[in-house]
Amino acid sequence: MTDLVKYGRRELLFNRRPADIEEAEEVAQTLMYFNEDLPWLFGDFLNQCEGFFGEEFAQIIPDKSQKTLRNWMFIAAAIPSRIRHYPLSHSHFASVAGVQDKEKQEELLQKAVQLGWSVKRLRQEVRPGDTKPKKTCPHCGGEL
Repeated sequence: MTDLVKYGRRELLFNRRPADIEEAEEVAQTLMYFNEDLPWLFGDFLNQCEGFFGEEFAQIIPDKSQKTLRNWMFIAAAIPSRIRHYPLSHSHFASVAGVQDKEKQEELLQKAVQLGWSVKRLRQEVRPGDTKPKKTCPHCGGEL
């Protein structure tokens, strides 16, 4: 992709005309991966930079993005790459990042896929005691 396109801040330009539609499709696929995988890519990048440079790496994290990027770092460090393949949102993975047992993480992610769990439902499985009690109508007993 690097010889075909160049990109800058909020811009992508072709360096040359794609040889065929398949070459253009490869660029499209790569861009889709960037979109879907950005939290993973950035988290892994920053974790590795921290390993290379120690505390000095903090200089490359913009102040306004600190919370988000630190969160991505935590999730990337907590979720082994071998189990990132599940077709779930990054928020699903974030829900199990605090689970220390990696086998339990994978078991929960598998169930989320198999049973179609939402992020909220997965969080309830991770922290069953954290669910708020359901309010019921005193007249009919229905859930409010």
